[in-house]
Amino acid sequence: MVPKYLALRAPRGSGPQRSFLRPFRTNARPVEFVGHALPTDPTCRVAARRRPSTLVDVGKDIDIPADYITVLEAIKDDVRTARRRTLRVVNTELLELYWRIGRTILDRQATDGWGSKVIQRLSHDLRREFADMTGLSPRNLQYMTTLASSWPQPGAFAQQAAAQMPWGHLMVLLDKLSDADSRDWYAAQAVEYGWSRNVLVNQIKNQTHRRAGAAPSNFTTQAPPAADDVAAAMQEILPLDQRGPGPTRAYRASGRL
Repeated sequence: MVPKYLALRAPRGSGPQRSFLRPFRTNARPVEFVGHALPTDPTCRVAARRRPSTLVDVGKDIDIPADYITVLEAIKDDVRTARRRTLRVVNTELLELYWRIGRTILDRQATDGWGSKVIQRLSHDLRREFADMTGLSPRNLQYMTTLASSWPQPGAFAQQAAAQMPWGHLMVLLDKLSDADSRDWYAAQAVEYGWSRNVLVNQIKNQTHRRAGAAPSNFTTQAPPAADDVAAAMQEILPLDQRGPGPTRAYRASGRL
């Protein structure tokens, strides 16, 4: 049996405050020493920090008020609504930033002849400066120029429904639609009915906008953004210590990030 180690602090006045280890057999989980130098003995192994649980077991037999479930559900709905509202604000700021970057690149391409090599260097320097932010790849910078050229008037983009969409949705519109009216129509529908990225792709493939005037809409209720779309949008701009769970592996594999 491999002995487990508990860290102890050296007594005061005995020189530099270094930790020393003493083998101690116990069934308890090993504890990491914190705030002191590592031991020089290479045979010593320090286990991972044991973190206390943040959830308290309140038991299954507790008496709760008769309307507790109703209140709980109301609070949960309020939290979800506030999170979606916050996401919309953050997402719009992010897209306006992308528009400005794209506009800057377009201007430099027109006046100074910026090419793909310069854009690659720009991407490298930006990602080195903002290492905790995704969405600054050369490919995304090219999409930003397409975004700025699709809505060329300053301030006009922020007034469009497209400014409320996740960046992945906008990439779909820019890839698959060249007509400005069609882009605006699909953007408005996606925002109103909470279409996921895959639903948006299918609607464009089915040319839903051509049949919209001749048949009743199949979308009668407003839906929140898909969970992966929410997670991916927050991953793009928030610092690492403020991010929630990231997008699923399948969503990342789609090339969105």
